[in-house]
Amino acid sequence: MHRIYYFSGTGNSLWVADKIRENLPDAEFIPITKDLQIELPESETLQNIESVGLVFPVYMSKPPRLVLDFIRKMPKAKYIYAVATCGMMPGKVLKTVNNQLRKTENELSAGYIIPLVTNFIFLPKTKSDKAIEKAFQKAELKTQSIAENVKNHFSIRQRNAESLFRSGFFDLQSDLPQNSGS
Repeated sequence: MHRIYYFSGTGNSLWVADKIRENLPDAEFIPITKDLQIELPESETLQNIESVGLVFPVYMSKPPRLVLDFIRKMPKAKYIYAVATCGMMPGKVLKTVNNQLRKTENELSAGYIIPLVTNFIFLPKTKSDKAIEKAFQKAELKTQSIAENVKNHFSIRQRNAESLFRSGFFDLQSDLPQNSGS
């Protein structure tokens, strides 16, 4: 079983999480809310779950406070991946997530940045409608690759790419193995 926890302010991260879920048919889909407790039956822990995904937007180069608060409560899990959506610059969002996870004796196995559109209302519209449509088309393909990597337990550590991870950037488009069947 796979579990996807998501937070979405405007719908972009919800859309990404849903696209990943479409490719992981047995995935549970759980919104991150301020009242969310990670409640598991006594016989189950996150260790029993094949993968735990965190999908969220980037706010000022960081995960939203709600996501960080959620991460601080996470029990140990064996495979955790994060998917951050952003409009412009992701900053070191994945590094921030991994640092918070390490405080709970967890660690990211893989992290992904999906550029979509900016929702920052003080900036002018940065992409044309055609460019926005193209960004979502590319994002949909990326979500398929993410799901495939989750199924195969792809880990950034397998690729000896720790420097990419430390910098906070791990871009799916250029850094993931290409599926030979596509």
